[in-house]
Amino acid sequence: ARVRDAVEYGFMPSNPVDASITEASRLRHPRFVSHCLRWRVLRLTRSLARRFNAKRAELLAERPEMRSGHASFEAWAALVPHACELSDAYAESFCYHAFVDMCAWVKGRDA
Repeated sequence: ARVRDAVEYGFMPSNPVDASITEASRLRHPRFVSHCLRWRVLRLTRSLARRFNAKRAELLAERPEMRSGHASFEAWAALVPHACELSDAYAESFCYHAFVDMCAWVKGRDA
């Protein structure tokens, strides 16, 4: 059903990684991006999750506004390349599922 929603909203990509990042950029919704990034990291292996969380902690230290939930889209989007560096397979899964989640969020927002 979630994939069907993605097609219905015209977001279904030929390349899920590029399309999810592009569409997230268009929506520019930091709370949603934050949710997707935190949710996706739970799907990574422990070692990959540790590396990703170390980068997230570093970014949080540099940008205290992210702790309060007032971070800009750009602040959260800065984590996406670090997730993608971990592994091509995990990056594709991370971005594809974030992309499908985004479609569900858009559908709920527009309802």
